[in-house]
Amino acid sequence: MTYFDCYPTTSVSARNIEFLEKRLNPVKHGIRSNCFEGTRKDILRKIYAWAKDSSKQNILWLSGSPGAGKSAIATTAVSYLLKKQPTVTFYFERGHTALGDPAALWYNIAFGLACHDPALQNDIVQVLKDPQVDVDYNIRDHFKHLIEGPLIKNHKIVSAKHPLVIVVDALDECNSSDSTSAPRDILLQTVRRWSQLPKQFKLIVTSRPESDIVSCLEGVSQHIVLQTGDQVTSQTSQDIQHFFKHHLSIIAKPYHPKLSAWPKAEIIDQLTKQAAGLFIWAETVIRFMKQGVPTEQLSLILDGKLGMGDIDSLYLTILRNSFNTSTLESFNVVVGSIVLARLPLTCNDLEKLLHGVETDISIAFVLDRLKSVISIDHENGIQIMHQTFADFLKDVKRSGEAFAIDQPKQSKTLALGCLRVMNGQEGLRFNICNLETSHVFNNQMVDLTALIKTAIPSHLSYACCFWAQHLQDIPKQNSDSILPESVDKFAHTHLLHWLEVLSLIDKVSVASKALDAAGQWFQVGNKHKLMEPEFESLIQFLLSDFPCGPFSISGRFQEIC
Repeated sequence: MTYFDCYPTTSVSARNIEFLEKRLNPVKHGIRSNCFEGTRKDILRKIYAWAKDSSKQNILWLSGSPGAGKSAIATTAVSYLLKKQPTVTFYFERGHTALGDPAALWYNIAFGLACHDPALQNDIVQVLKDPQVDVDYNIRDHFKHLIEGPLIKNHKIVSAKHPLVIVVDALDECNSSDSTSAPRDILLQTVRRWSQLPKQFKLIVTSRPESDIVSCLEGVSQHIVLQTGDQVTSQTSQDIQHFFKHHLSIIAKPYHPKLSAWPKAEIIDQLTKQAAGLFIWAETVIRFMKQGVPTEQLSLILDGKLGMGDIDSLYLTILRNSFNTSTLESFNVVVGSIVLARLPLTCNDLEKLLHGVETDISIAFVLDRLKSVISIDHENGIQIMHQTFADFLKDVKRSGEAFAIDQPKQSKTLALGCLRVMNGQEGLRFNICNLETSHVFNNQMVDLTALIKTAIPSHLSYACCFWAQHLQDIPKQNSDSILPESVDKFAHTHLLHWLEVLSLIDKVSVASKALDAAGQWFQVGNKHKLMEPEFESLIQFLLSDFPCGPFSISGRFQEIC
């Protein structure tokens, strides 16, 4: 995992970077795939020419349908540009708590700029240390004080040799739950304001052509459209054909020598036509064919009579040939949890959160059957390979009742799983890291990182951060007694232990939002009260007393009492 991609430099202050890392909290993103070698040359050539030309409009917008290859093109462009000129990137990710947050963009870009240039770094540090300037909550102020001001002040120094390039991938995936929300609207206003910066500051944006983004970038950007369907270009079709030829030949060789010329050219042409410019369609077909006997897998694709660029029918073909009536419930529980998780979960995280949930088949079986659409990585966890699959599963009109995720039901499963983890024997407890004293700042404790890694496993950390968010996604009229009982045990037994964990993992800011969300859910949907008023007041005191969580809060509570 990396925080950002940034043109290398050695002249910035390590102390300032440490300060900025704590203050701006840059978000880690996973590794993204490049374009298949030898493809997309025409599009990439246009991007590279624009990136070094300061006479052009300083925003380049790459738009296209889901699965057209926008992110792969952006990642490939970044790999090239990093070797040529200053480049900073940010990737939005739908459903990810941090990477989907509109407020994360300019904080992350500011951190990347500070790592690139000492002059920008000094100005950004000064802004953050200025008590007269508040950039904590307002996205407009993020842009004005951390981006616009420093860039304009230092524009002659920063881009003296080569134009500076900022890459924002998947802008449409920010704040995806509500595309009309105020934070997203304000963010788009700041993106449009980029066009008023000096032209040597270049911004590349990739997105689906959603209406608010069209309004934002129309007239102020150079626009490249990735055509698909009936309008797919001959160059894109040639690229997909090249992709199929290469990967099908690799699949055929180890299976049987006689398949060296398999499949026939007309079959590859048919697959290319069916892909209709969607690289995700072609990639998914190849991954599906690797899961079984190649000839049989190919027959399933061809016999499915899939329409041009029909990604939904392709997903249905995969699912219908992987799961039957007796395994659907397990499919929904496992895949629903993966799709609705706020961060990528590891296999162990998933097992801990779903422990006690009745399933007919194992998690490993479900994941094995879905290798064509879900990836498992030791470092980055379990991830949906492309957003189109998650969108497909969330829409019952597209996936049908059999495979559509019951989002309220699966949110309840995750909420209960989080509470079970926190309330369990291996969950929250007083002084979880066995610290010798609560009178020392966290950042002054020896080997605290190692202690946290041992005492607070990733599934417990996840549960502490996101239990209330999953609770909030459950219909408020829910009358099930299990949830109130689980929250009651948490609130009256482990609340301070929870605050201590949040302090240790530097997530105390989560606490007030979580308590507020849980309190609202109970007030509207249940007669049960979350906690007694005097206890609630004490919690608010602790949070205001230690907004950054420097001490062991449980230890502090003992002193107060």
